[in-house]
Amino acid sequence: MAQKNARVARFLDAAQEPKKELTPIEGYEKTDIMTLQQSMQSMATTLHNLDTMVKIALRNSRKPANDLTSDESAAIHLYTMQWPETHASVYASLNEDLRCQNRRNLIPWFPYMKLFFTALYKLPSLRGTIWRGVRGNLNDAVGEDLIWWGMSSCTEKVNIMEHFVGTDGERTLFNIECTNGKSIRAHSYFEEEEEVLLLPGTYLQVIGRWSPSKDVHIIHLREAPAPYQTIAPPFETSSTAGDLPSLKSLAISEKSPKTSAAATAAAKQSVSKTAAPAATKSKFQNATLEKVQCENERKKFIKKYLVIGNTHELISSDNDKTKYKWTLFVELNNDDQDEIAQYIKQVTMDLHPTFKPSQIILNKPPFRLTKTGWGVFRIKLTIEFHDQWKKSDFHTSWDLSFSDAENQKTIEIEFQ
Repeated sequence: MAQKNARVARFLDAAQEPKKELTPIEGYEKTDIMTLQQSMQSMATTLHNLDTMVKIALRNSRKPANDLTSDESAAIHLYTMQWPETHASVYASLNEDLRCQNRRNLIPWFPYMKLFFTALYKLPSLRGTIWRGVRGNLNDAVGEDLIWWGMSSCTEKVNIMEHFVGTDGERTLFNIECTNGKSIRAHSYFEEEEEVLLLPGTYLQVIGRWSPSKDVHIIHLREAPAPYQTIAPPFETSSTAGDLPSLKSLAISEKSPKTSAAATAAAKQSVSKTAAPAATKSKFQNATLEKVQCENERKKFIKKYLVIGNTHELISSDNDKTKYKWTLFVELNNDDQDEIAQYIKQVTMDLHPTFKPSQIILNKPPFRLTKTGWGVFRIKLTIEFHDQWKKSDFHTSWDLSFSDAENQKTIEIEFQ
């Protein structure tokens, strides 16, 4: 049990965040990228049995997801691993130094931070609702906004967080609308935790607070751009992603002033000897670009933006119980009921088993459900499309929210 409590500690450490704002996290980005073994050499005397843990992480990351390298995936894997109870883990030691006002403490971490943050930046960003928790009541400690300086471990499933934080005593749950969360499940030592990481320096605004019971406090947060750069990115994010060359390097201009007439003529002669004559002149000077363009022309997609969320209205409140009238909705971003009927055949909503019936099927717009009750729980949604679109059913979920603002997420769906 003690080992398990230590393992989930990183999900429950929000109270360890510093009370004042710190100087930006920078300097690590200038470090050359290294292998995981090389990047951890500076921590060898600090972390117990580090060489063995690194080897385990690398062996578990030989087939990495998300187009990461094995070393990048292993850097994430190592972060999630739990050391024996009497020894500090990577996440505990790193977060302690990330939250320290003395930024020099981070210097030994720079090689690992370069590899670790590079891996996280390469993962797709998650937009949606995630959860974090802490034992105790943090209402008084949280103002109108905050910056979390450590790595923030969250989960997409509120029931997992409720299990971590416990079922008795005062506890605080953070209901977070994130835009840059990084789902690391495919790279984690503990996949079942469905962990989502928020990077250091994440800025969050308080949207609302409520207490569904006297011991449970929920703070609704929304990620927003920070008032200043809190952390330097690990690489230039404005450049073309990955190893793709620029368009200028793919195409050779015949009018380049740096190319002599003789060289141009020689190049043309060489091409004419090796290339088959084209039936029509291509507008592309690079075969790869032409192939990509032809594929794009062949596939015509219709993009629609599906909005899922809920509104609420407080109808009663006393010391022990708060009751809301809430409406869950599925709609297009333009709220055109006639248009959504062209795409969606029916929506199935699976509610908490305490509702009777617990499954609601809506087979025509508006796809809205209004109920009365209290408590935060997850609603499973199955969206079935009309046969003409030849699309499989879309499965998603929604965590009911009773915040002071409308809560929703937007999903892009393509129809061919």
